[in-house]
Amino acid sequence: MTNETETITIDSVTIDSVTTVSRTNPDYRHLRITGLETRTGGSWQPVTRRETLQLRAGTTQQVRVVMRSAVLGTRYQRLALTVPASAAGGSGQLSISGGDDVYAEAPYGATIDQMLAFFERQPRNDQVLTRLSVSGMPAVTARLSRQATVGGAYDVQVEVTG
Repeated sequence: MTNETETITIDSVTIDSVTTVSRTNPDYRHLRITGLETRTGGSWQPVTRRETLQLRAGTTQQVRVVMRSAVLGTRYQRLALTVPASAAGGSGQLSISGGDDVYAEAPYGATIDQMLAFFERQPRNDQVLTRLSVSGMPAVTARLSRQATVGGAYDVQVEVTG
């Protein structure tokens, strides 16, 4: 561990000392996104990265994110994908990622209040993030929280039928 001393002045406020304490929680829980499933014929079927997920415009399609952990085993997160009617005939991508893998850096020169507001809007490390992007349409996004940190990502191509 290295101890370094530096004096920083921001907006007429001088910070000349910072003390931190870190504790490791033995109950730390981490999940990694490893797959995606859709409900077909009454059962959940895997969607591979090589196939294109077919979505129907104007409907809500149920999908299930598969997450694994050495400690927690396999866990699932159901998602309801709302597919806009105006997306008919479009194609794009469904991206699912864990908040633990999202990197954000506040804009250079931001004030303390601006930095706090910026980071408050960022995903938390315990969230599953979903982004449905279809050509010619604004992306549809969602965040769902878990009782563990979530890492990894899973992307599949999508086609929207009418």
